[in-house]
Amino acid sequence: MTAPPTYPAERTALAWRRTAIAAMGTAALFVNHAATSGWHPAAIGPALAALALLFLAGLSFVRHNTLHHGHW
Repeated sequence: MTAPPTYPAERTALAWRRTAIAAMGTAALFVNHAATSGWHPAAIGPALAALALLFLAGLSFVRHNTLHHGHW
């Protein structure tokens, strides 16, 4: 049985959700930049940054769910 959520834990969970959304939006901008520049070798940096941000978004989503379900 999990404990009822508290306000600080709920705020922290929502902060992780906002982090995930911001990381996904920034990753989309990096991918857009890489795609519009023609995917030449200079686009490797933005593409790798997008992958790192998508990984951060996944971690943020998992952390949000664990906090939301009372596992802090």
